[in-house]
Amino acid sequence: MLISTMIRLLSIGLLTLELLAGGRAGLVTARNLSATQPEDGAETAAEEAAIREVVLRTNAQQEEAIANHDASVMADSATDRYYRETVETNESLLGSGVIRIELVDLEWGPISVQGTRAEATTYETWAVTTREGRLVAPPERNRYRLVQEDGVWKIDANEHPDEPLPLPGRPAQT
Repeated sequence: MLISTMIRLLSIGLLTLELLAGGRAGLVTARNLSATQPEDGAETAAEEAAIREVVLRTNAQQEEAIANHDASVMADSATDRYYRETVETNESLLGSGVIRIELVDLEWGPISVQGTRAEATTYETWAVTTREGRLVAPPERNRYRLVQEDGVWKIDANEHPDEPLPLPGRPAQT
């Protein structure tokens, strides 16, 4: 019990440091982390902490990629296939008049690890800024699929299983 509590606190501390270093303080609360932190061993806790870190880093990198019109910052946290997909998404966003995206809140759902594959569910609230204005969308469920490449977790897919919201000034797609 003491070891798993220490691991949980260490995981929270490491993620807090990562968030502060990236200017993302306050994005994820200890309540969110402890709600899904496992009690079944140090290895599982370490894997889940690494998965959380790559999801947070990927989101911060996408914000930076949109802001700077440079997707190359996202390459280290994504498989080649997902990187290409995200580059296309970013180009579409920029082409639609998006000038900034910002992750304003993230809550963790379940994380499952099976060998070198994992799935993580998040509920993300994003703000999208266009020339016409800013929209803060309601939380959207994201289902991340991750794989390990050379011992490093990378995002391989990000599914949005729920109905997407329209961008400001654009009609909903049917």
